[in-house]
Amino acid sequence: MNDEKLIIQQIQNAFGLSEIVINGLEFSVEDDEANANLKSGTIEIANNTITNFSMKDFVLQSEYEGVALNIGETRFKGLNLGLDYTSEEALIKNAAQLYGLTEIGITNASFNVEGNNFGIGELSLEDVVYEDGMVVKGRTKLNGLEIPLAVIEEMDRSTARTISNFTKSENFVLSLENYINFETQKETYDAELLFGVDDFASIKLDVSLAGLKKDLIKKASTSNDIFQIMEIWGEISEDLMLSSISIDYTDDNLADIVLAEAPDTSQLVMMSGMQIDMMLGQYPEQARQLKDAITGFLEGRNAFKVAAKAQKPVKLSEMESLFMSGELSDVISFTFEGK
Repeated sequence: MNDEKLIIQQIQNAFGLSEIVINGLEFSVEDDEANANLKSGTIEIANNTITNFSMKDFVLQSEYEGVALNIGETRFKGLNLGLDYTSEEALIKNAAQLYGLTEIGITNASFNVEGNNFGIGELSLEDVVYEDGMVVKGRTKLNGLEIPLAVIEEMDRSTARTISNFTKSENFVLSLENYINFETQKETYDAELLFGVDDFASIKLDVSLAGLKKDLIKKASTSNDIFQIMEIWGEISEDLMLSSISIDYTDDNLADIVLAEAPDTSQLVMMSGMQIDMMLGQYPEQARQLKDAITGFLEGRNAFKVAAKAQKPVKLSEMESLFMSGELSDVISFTFEGK
């Protein structure tokens, strides 16, 4: 056993302790060039698992490196201390079950390096459910991710200037939320994804799939052979079916930016209408709805929605042939809204 693995094992064995409570911790090194403060913290351990970890008001500063880290609150539950974290194979195989984690939370965190301040309002993982060593349900949130415009400016000054003009802020703020629910007995998979950029736009995707085999998903998630993974996903796609899908776009300023130098609304409506008629020649009713929705969005620039719902799940592999034959609308209903 190498020294690194021995250290890990000794640390794991030392966790015969069931609870550690810390209040008012402070330390510094090298003549206060680096220092840290912690208001309070708790670690609870049972059966080689961290059942509860929490920490409040943690501050780490290094004047020499020009770095400062602040965390208002952080917590997590369920981390498996019995895994061999020095083994790449073990890390890959246990990634699908998040190393036992059932909850993660970080709020009001910031990281300042050389004057650039990055921030997180909320980062969380919750409502996690495991089945046969695989995550089948859970919600992930990342709200208020702040990226300094100075960092974006180093890559593209024009983009940074445009963002600044609309946000009146020194930061670019993103939010992301994801929810999954895999009903393995029914072989159904529901997912929700929400992505937004403050002062620009947000988009929400809801999708429901059927025919998803748990055994194949687990096999793909635990494999470290890229060719085997591609082969498995090819097998999964053969039986994968669509039950429904919807995309909701809500605009703030993005449409104004993108369309600032575009032709006027009437020309855009005419141009888009010609393209839609060409693509949806076999679907006149759906073409009319889509043109009306696009017109409504171009005039209002507030929101756009497209949704599709199957009478019964339709194989993804069959959708192209159904579309070309003009029969897609017989098995899937479509709605379009724009304002």
